[in-house]
Amino acid sequence: MKRALTETKLKNAKPGPKAYKLADGGGLYVLVSPSGGKAWRFNYKFNGAYKTLAIGLYPDKSIAEARAEHDKAIDLLGEVQGLVAAGSGLKAAAAQVAAAHGVGRRELDEAMLAARAYS
Repeated sequence: MKRALTETKLKNAKPGPKAYKLADGGGLYVLVSPSGGKAWRFNYKFNGAYKTLAIGLYPDKSIAEARAEHDKAIDLLGEVQGLVAAGSGLKAAAAQVAAAHGVGRRELDEAMLAARAYS
């Protein structure tokens, strides 16, 4: 996947009268608020519903860290969706994926919220 954001682009992003997005690719972007805050977000579609996952704030969360969390979220959501499509219940699928990857409650909750429209 082509990544568009660089450290320079993020540092030079100035606040405007309205919030705007700086896209990185694959649904990952930085939302620049009018107050100057920069927040990592991930837009995705799960079972026909569009959702947004808040990943963290820049510069607290670097480009590399945000991309790693983005990739992890894609993998987790794909696995949950696959298990649900194969006949597992939503809670069982999310718990199985969380246990298999050793993820914590936050990641499990995010996967459950993303998959809720599927059940």
